[in-house]
Amino acid sequence: MTDLLDRERQGRRQDKAQHEQWQRTHQHTSRTVSQKDIRISELESAKQSDRKKLQALESQLKDQLHERNNLLLTLWSRLSATCGPDWQHQNSLINGRVATLEVVSSMLPAFSRTLLLAVQHIEGIMVTFKTRVRAIERDLQNQYRTLEENLNDRTRKLENLENTVQSNRIQGTFTAAPEIAKLRGENRLLKSEIAVLQNKDLNARSAAHRSSSSRDLTPL
Repeated sequence: MTDLLDRERQGRRQDKAQHEQWQRTHQHTSRTVSQKDIRISELESAKQSDRKKLQALESQLKDQLHERNNLLLTLWSRLSATCGPDWQHQNSLINGRVATLEVVSSMLPAFSRTLLLAVQHIEGIMVTFKTRVRAIERDLQNQYRTLEENLNDRTRKLENLENTVQSNRIQGTFTAAPEIAKLRGENRLLKSEIAVLQNKDLNARSAAHRSSSSRDLTPL
């Protein structure tokens, strides 16, 4: 009887120990599940936040791309107009299509090549213009020197004639007066021509300087 009672007590103690172990395991599992649920909620919240940030970045990117395409299209319109109607007529199409925002967006490489062609054409115009300005400047300088030499020659003639008149007033006053008046008139004309050439030379230098400055400031 005692043995049976001991075995019963031992069995109950084992059952109690198993029950307590099960309770501890259940509590641990419950805490783990609760922690996992909290972590899942945090991850879902972070996912929602990241999705909103991604949508905002996508919207910002679309706006920036639209602004860029607008700027490129405006730049193309101004450059092609600067290149002249003939060039514009020959290069107005991008792979057979008129330049629009959609074309800029979908055919950016081809559009960029055409844009670069316009820049190169304008650079060629600038170089040619600079060469022409220098040639005009040389011609003006040559004409200016020639007129100066003629003016100096006529001035010397006028001075010699006036000296002759003063040394021989009676005979020279009446005979030389028309020639003196003629030389003075020619001198005034030469001075006027020199002033005009000086203005042209100044304008040519200014144009060459503006051309050089514009070329230096061009980023392309």
